[in-house]
Amino acid sequence: MVSLKANLDLLKEHNPDRAYELIEEAHQLWTTRSNDLLELFDDKENIDEAFDLKWRAYEWALDNQQFIQQYKKEHPEITYRYFSNE
Repeated sequence: MVSLKANLDLLKEHNPDRAYELIEEAHQLWTTRSNDLLELFDDKENIDEAFDLKWRAYEWALDNQQFIQQYKKEHPEITYRYFSNE
């Protein structure tokens, strides 16, 4: 995950559009996977993994919050429901 953050920091500087896409895609992937696990399984292992993924998505958004907020100001058309301007 460290190399992902380092690469993302470089991408934020040189290609903010792609950086935002990656942040959004990762958040969406972890959130969707978490929701799917909670819907499909009721065993402790899958429930624990679902909550771990939900926390990872939350921390990911929190770690990138300043970038997301600045990007949203510059791009009011953002429609991803977790990061939208609504």
